Amino acid sequence: MTKSSNYAKSLDISSTDKENIANQAKKIRGDQKPKSVNPETTETDSISTSQMSYDSRIANLDTYTTQLASHTEYAPNETEIQIASLQALQSNLVTLSQAVNSAGNALITARKNRNDILYNNQINVIQLIKDVKSYLKSLGDAGKPYYNAIVKLQFKETK
Repeated sequence: MTKSSNYAKSLDISSTDKENIANQAKKIRGDQKPKSVNPETTETDSISTSQMSYDSRIANLDTYTTQLASHTEYAPNETEIQIASLQALQSNLVTLSQAVNSAGNALITARKNRNDILYNNQINVIQLIKDVKSYLKSLGDAGKPYYNAIVKLQFKETK
């Protein structure tokens, strides 16, 4: 962002366009300085306006690349900051983000299925461990070492 933003600053384009490009680069980098506020006059509860999620950064990169591409003057010699390279980076990030999102969804589903089997079932692990503890307790001294070992295992009921 820094290299392409600095290159854009050197172009003969309007100051408004330069400012828009610089602001978009700040959104992607996330280095926008917080506004100074008077703590006595402002409310303590505020809503964050940060756009630092990966999806937001990818969308901001797309907007940034579009802004740069709208100026024919933007034609750097460095391959890494050319429009095609920035578009390829954005496309790659979209692909990677989609892979992460689908893997995350699969993980959430797998955990839900696991919890359904272990905890939300008629014969669940909590009931099973209670039954095992009761049985080992009933054995008396013969089951005492096993009971002491199983008591160390901690299971919590989910609600």
